[in-house]
Amino acid sequence: MTGNKYGICEWSLPAAGPFALRLAAETGFDGIQLGDLGGGPLNFPLNHPRMQQGYLEEAEKSGVRLHSLHLHTLVREGTMRYPLASPEGERAARSIQKGIEACKAMRIDRLMLSSFFASEIRHAYDFNNFADMLSYACDLGAENGVRIVYEGILPIERLLRLLDIVGDRLTVLYDTLNPIRFGSGDPQEEIRRIGVDRIDHIHVKDAPHEMVGCCLLGTGEGRFAQTAKLLNDLGYAGWYITENYYAQPPMGENADPYELARMDLQTMRATFDRGKGD
Repeated sequence: MTGNKYGICEWSLPAAGPFALRLAAETGFDGIQLGDLGGGPLNFPLNHPRMQQGYLEEAEKSGVRLHSLHLHTLVREGTMRYPLASPEGERAARSIQKGIEACKAMRIDRLMLSSFFASEIRHAYDFNNFADMLSYACDLGAENGVRIVYEGILPIERLLRLLDIVGDRLTVLYDTLNPIRFGSGDPQEEIRRIGVDRIDHIHVKDAPHEMVGCCLLGTGEGRFAQTAKLLNDLGYAGWYITENYYAQPPMGENADPYELARMDLQTMRATFDRGKGD
């Protein structure tokens, strides 16, 4: 890693699609993490050449990097918890195949797979099937120049076991709020045990005391300053991507979502660019 870059999730903005890149650029971000625009139920919109062309043209015009693709819809289908040879597993594998094809066509080098919502890993059956799915994705990704990045809310021992099973080809998207929001662990302990070399990129967001919705970085219960200091002290340098929901309540009520995003970007730059060695 050579230095910090700052991005925003496509779903953090009020608009999705190629126009979201222009909004991200106008707000000052270096890159954007894409969602899948509805995935399989909408016949994989990101695999349509015209949609791919739209994103690539806007990326070139705006200078915003297409950082990664997150298979949002696949997470909500829950099919990654089933054996690969099952009908559900075959649906998941097809979504992964399409995601890797879209990444390759759009020159995106990271594909994100997550275990939230309907894909939450609840017991050994889910865990083993999900590990197999990640291994399948890593094999296919390696053949196509796309790295697989995992995000979840597993307790740290189970996460480390998952990483051991799949191997070094799998890296982690670490979200600094999720362990607090879901009560699954302590961010500082988890970051130390995972190690910054295994962390592909960081999601930053914050939440009010009730843990409903989001708030500006450093103003809520997400221990942003403490976790940021640890990342600086450990020498992490790479992508920080905000996942605050700028247009949704309570954060977005009676507020300009783009101004809120600019404020968070200023906080990120001040914290991580000037925080090294503090």
